[in-house]
Amino acid sequence: MKSVSVTLKNISKVFKGFEGNDIRAVDDVSFNVNPGEFVTLLGPSGCGKTTTLRMIAGFETPTKGKILIGEKDVTFIPPWKRDIAMVFQSYGLFPHMSVGNNVAYGLKMRKVDKNKIKEQVSSILELVGLKGFEHRPPSSLSGGQQQSVALARALVVEPSVLLFDEPLSNLDVLLREQMRVEIRRIQKKVGITTLYVTHDRTEAMTLSDRIIVMNNGKIMQIGSPNEVYEKPNSKFVASFMGKIAFFPVEINAVEPGSIKVTIKGKELILKKGIKISENVKYVLGCRPEGLYLTAPKKGHIEGRVLTNVYLGNYVESYVETEFGEIMVKTEAGTSGGFEEGAAVSVVIKEELAKLIPDD
Repeated sequence: MKSVSVTLKNISKVFKGFEGNDIRAVDDVSFNVNPGEFVTLLGPSGCGKTTTLRMIAGFETPTKGKILIGEKDVTFIPPWKRDIAMVFQSYGLFPHMSVGNNVAYGLKMRKVDKNKIKEQVSSILELVGLKGFEHRPPSSLSGGQQQSVALARALVVEPSVLLFDEPLSNLDVLLREQMRVEIRRIQKKVGITTLYVTHDRTEAMTLSDRIIVMNNGKIMQIGSPNEVYEKPNSKFVASFMGKIAFFPVEINAVEPGSIKVTIKGKELILKKGIKISENVKYVLGCRPEGLYLTAPKKGHIEGRVLTNVYLGNYVESYVETEFGEIMVKTEAGTSGGFEEGAAVSVVIKEELAKLIPDD
């Protein structure tokens, strides 16, 4: 399959509210997706990610800005002339058609030769793990298999760009995990340029080459899964990418390769985080795996264990502190476990803590 770039230049979308007011769903968004790249639009409900995807697909027209697929300006071109395919949250399969006929539908609309259709349908069903399912009705398949049929139907027409709109939301947890791996495997094998919309950070981290984090119609950060998780540029991004506790700190000294800060009068030497800028207020961000519990008065922050949750290979301890409730993750079976109700001290692992701009 051919791979092309997708470019958005200063795209905005304004809807009219019931009272005549303007609702800015997407606000001056610009980004580029490289040929063959898998990029995920991630954010909470109402952040503008689906509207952005629908504008790329041609289902919505931008209020302003330009959309390019490859070198072609498609801003005002209808969906069927954009050489894209879309996989929806609802599978959208024709219940009266067999699996094979569902997959072949787009090829028949393009008046492809019958023998060629049979060959391509067989090939694409093998790719998605459904070889031999051609004559089955969609209703006989599991949710994951039906979504695989929807994916096959999108891929068989060999589009330049593949779009996903929260395709795994209707599946149970185990199926979602399996389908994430399958989608990633297939996308890498065919090398198609892909944009994926989800509010699930685990999906985004698993699937993406890059993640675009959105909120209130704006792009908050663009980066690899590692970058947006390890080097968030705001409290919003840090919180959305996973559980995190924030602590007020004072910055004492900035030295080559390290930053000295104090929390509750105790000094920490940090080697991780973003470059410090003047006139910006920072907080200390700590993921649950960047904390551990010890006896009272021996750590950085005093607290009391409210709840312990056993999750197989680790235990989540929810601890009440003066900075609110925080979560500490500890490997199951390791020493240092504390009963619910116990007084504890929370230790911050300096090598995992990071300074984050205070929103």
